[in-house]
Amino acid sequence: PDCAREWALELERLNARRQLVTTQITQAALNLLRGQPKLASDYQALVLSHATWPGGVIGIVAGRLAERYGKPAVLIAAPEGRPARGSGRSIPGVDLVAALQRCAHLLEGFGGHAAAAGFSIQAERIPELRDALSRAVAAQMEALPEPTRAIDEYVTLHELTLDLVAQISRLAPFGAGNPPLTLAIRNLRLVSEAIIGNTGEHRRVVVEDAQDASQTVFWWQGAGEPL
Repeated sequence: PDCAREWALELERLNARRQLVTTQITQAALNLLRGQPKLASDYQALVLSHATWPGGVIGIVAGRLAERYGKPAVLIAAPEGRPARGSGRSIPGVDLVAALQRCAHLLEGFGGHAAAAGFSIQAERIPELRDALSRAVAAQMEALPEPTRAIDEYVTLHELTLDLVAQISRLAPFGAGNPPLTLAIRNLRLVSEAIIGNTGEHRRVVVEDAQDASQTVFWWQGAGEPL
């Protein structure tokens, strides 16, 4: 029991550190996209790189970006003087390995499956990869149907309570085979909005539903997102 407790505490410490680093890299990637919006608007695949990004979490961050932007995302750890290593996550309908196959002439090596892949590349070839991967993904996306979002239930603002959050959390963990629930409110009106945060990265909005109930909503990392 003493050894198990010690190992459990160490695992908890390592997991907390991983979560912190993942949050930091996610924020750094979002800041990069806000500073260079054409990296998202002009390409069908997000390809981002940095010299100090740790390779152990870039795949997780790539998954978050793919979900947020609705397109495949690749993050590359490119330390100076060493080969750059990338990790990517895709979206339904786009085979990431097939897309990388069309970029094989730029890569040192790659592998994975349709939804996730890793590769190595010389850092100076990353801009070429961004162009080539975007074209390869665009060719696949031409055959995809218009994206839709499945709504699990429609609710009112009065029904959105902490008790409901607690009930939904009992269905966790969410992931493949157990996707998170998507709730929606019909006829929601925007009353006001304000950009907040030390660096203006968050958004506070006041909304009102058809029953004239109002609610203040804090949208973390939502300052650059369209309403």
